[in-house]
Amino acid sequence: MQLTTEFFADMMGENVQPKDVFLAFTVDQGGNVVNACRNLDVEVLKCNAHRLNSVTMWALGINGSIRTGENPAMEKLMKRLAAVVGVFSHSAVNNDELKDIQRLQEEFQIIYELIRRNDTRWASQHAMMVRLLKLKKAIVEYFRDNENNNRKLSSREWTVTNEVCSLLDVVAEVTVKIQGATDTHISQTMFNMREIREIFSGDVYKIRVPDQPYNDDSVLKEKIQVDDLMTETCKVREVVLSRMEKKELGAARMPLERICALLDPRRKDCSDEHLVNGSADLKASAIADVKSVAKTFAEADLGSASSSAGSGGAGGGGESNQPAPKKQKVLSDLEERRLQRLAKSKAASAGRAAPAAVSTARRGAIVERELRMYLAEDPAEEEYDFSLLEFWQRRSKPRTCAETGEVEPGLPHLALIARLFHGIESTSCQAERNFSALAFLIGSLRSSMLPGKVERLMFLRLNRLYIPEVKALHDAVEANKAAAARCQEKVAQVEAEAAGDAVVLTL
Repeated sequence: MQLTTEFFADMMGENVQPKDVFLAFTVDQGGNVVNACRNLDVEVLKCNAHRLNSVTMWALGINGSIRTGENPAMEKLMKRLAAVVGVFSHSAVNNDELKDIQRLQEEFQIIYELIRRNDTRWASQHAMMVRLLKLKKAIVEYFRDNENNNRKLSSREWTVTNEVCSLLDVVAEVTVKIQGATDTHISQTMFNMREIREIFSGDVYKIRVPDQPYNDDSVLKEKIQVDDLMTETCKVREVVLSRMEKKELGAARMPLERICALLDPRRKDCSDEHLVNGSADLKASAIADVKSVAKTFAEADLGSASSSAGSGGAGGGGESNQPAPKKQKVLSDLEERRLQRLAKSKAASAGRAAPAAVSTARRGAIVERELRMYLAEDPAEEEYDFSLLEFWQRRSKPRTCAETGEVEPGLPHLALIARLFHGIESTSCQAERNFSALAFLIGSLRSSMLPGKVERLMFLRLNRLYIPEVKALHDAVEANKAAAARCQEKVAQVEAEAAGDAVVLTL
């Protein structure tokens, strides 16, 4: 048996032809990952959740140093809040005393909720502030009984905590949405970011009513003018706005973002009501981007069609590059019938290959026509459970107008592009969840190998010394080990002789 390339190709199965199917990479803010993706000539979209997390970390004074920090007063307050948490999380005695106070004040089911904080995610900082506000009455009562503890919060610090927590409620809500399963599309995420910037740019804010019985279902809020807010709260507002502008959150700057905004039927006008940089020029740029993508898809289809036609023929040149023919095996009746159906299907598709090439060449013009039809339609109405993918799934087929009864043509080519781009996640959270799924995929591929192939691999593994290259490497390693052992024996022998010699000392 000769261990050749053809042998391994026959053992492992058909070769897989790589395809360039990447439209964009959604990555976090790691510079090495971004550079690696750009080296592959693939558009990079920085994770919106990471960017929003960075914005709020700067606003809370957690990011930055003494020189670069933008909100030192809030940094001091966050440290004070963390110190209050430490009073109860680091001492079982203090925690039990706080629970005893709660038993007299609150309902039993919320007694055992613990205060937690985490410096790596701002959302946990927000949850910490919310929990502290819930326990304010019990915490104030605890420090009244323990006056010597210097970690007691002042009335002003409680007020700032309440205002900042109320201000960041909308940011926390958007963070949950874009990391979940509702607003993960790029167009919806940009709209949510624009909403945050508009709310923070307003003159009136809804602040929680202080010292109220806290209930998650209904939190009473009152409207307060921006001039009546605390200095630390105003600084948080300023840092959020400036950092969101630097991070370009809520704006469609990249071709990918412009295409997603244009192909969202609710926001296809690309106006400033939906995007921070919305304008007629932005819409024109988005239309040009869609046309460019359509031409790219058409060229790729033509290239793949020609390459498959050239390599799929039985009488093509370059026979030396073809793998060795597989050994025929006995087929059952069912397998023979299946192969016959596959042969008929391939023959039928080959007969339709010529007109398909003509339609592919006109793919760009067809997409432009469908795009004009799409833009001429009225924008879709905003709905609570609106699904972009379901909308384009319906528009890919002809539909009957409910009012006139006329059959409107479908937009299959434009729908394909829209579903591809709307399938790109606006955050990298889903990709991080897929790490465990990757291991499952590899395991399933490994287990799908036929028993005969597994037996051949085990045979090679157990008899690997019969392969000349492996045998030569093995012999070289064994020779080095033997030389090292002989050297060690000589060293030990010399040391033993030196230890046995008599030492004569004379005066």
